[in-house]
Amino acid sequence: MSSEDQKRVFLWAVPRSLSTALSMCMSSVAGIQVWHEPYQYTHHKERFREIATSSDPIYQHTRKLMEAMPKAFPQKATETPKGNHIDDKFFEYPWVKKQLETDDEDKDLIFVKDMAYLLHGKYDYLPTGRKYRHTFLIRNPHYVYQSLWKLIYYNTPAEHRSFLDMRRLPTYDAHRIFHYTHYLWKYVKDNLDSDPVIIDAADLTANPDKILPKYFDAIGVPWKDDYLNWDASPEVTLQWKASHQAFDIAKKSTHKTAIESTRFVPCSTELPSRGDMTEDVIECIEEAMPFYNEMYEGRLKP
Repeated sequence: MSSEDQKRVFLWAVPRSLSTALSMCMSSVAGIQVWHEPYQYTHHKERFREIATSSDPIYQHTRKLMEAMPKAFPQKATETPKGNHIDDKFFEYPWVKKQLETDDEDKDLIFVKDMAYLLHGKYDYLPTGRKYRHTFLIRNPHYVYQSLWKLIYYNTPAEHRSFLDMRRLPTYDAHRIFHYTHYLWKYVKDNLDSDPVIIDAADLTANPDKILPKYFDAIGVPWKDDYLNWDASPEVTLQWKASHQAFDIAKKSTHKTAIESTRFVPCSTELPSRGDMTEDVIECIEEAMPFYNEMYEGRLKP
């Protein structure tokens, strides 16, 4: 396919927003190439390298935690990348930028799913010379932060859990997830795509038959009702371009539910009780709500 006819789409998500399930849905489209979180892999690789090599005493506990984490994630990646998965050693910002600018002539649609907030301060590494449609997937911060806290807490060795504070995570600024997502949204509007698409996870799960056709129309991809259900075969994710090492572990832990899904199902509409939340989670939610609310007003509606 010529570069003029090929569609290219970014899905910029917040954590715990069902973005991997949306990638599963998109994988049903013929001629698609899914990229799974290339900037996230690169961010964490760079951050872990900084922590591991720094002599700053502030990282002392973080290094101990990093050494302990394999006990919580005992699964190891298989030695040889399979399918379209790529060895982690290649994931550096200039390499990702170049890959997302490169021709993929046998594909009709390039779909890149990533975390918006992790690209903050790295916009120079967005692809240039290629026209991408930019889309955003958001979710109410009450669900995002409570779910994220549980994910991190239960995957942290018990002896280290007392140090957990969502406002001071060593690998990324969790308390600014929505601030940085909002910032990227504004940057995209001003510089790359004057009308970026926003969808909310609650609308997506409650009304997939209404939201998905509108999303497909907005990105210029013909809609089929068959896309409401998808294949949960492991072969699907093997066709994604992703860090082999990181994805091989994530598919057994953080991504397991999403990649075993076959459709969107309604989520609870009852907000998590603040009585069940820690102080740091509540503070993160309060900081996030103004940014979320502004983006929510511009979302695709059922």
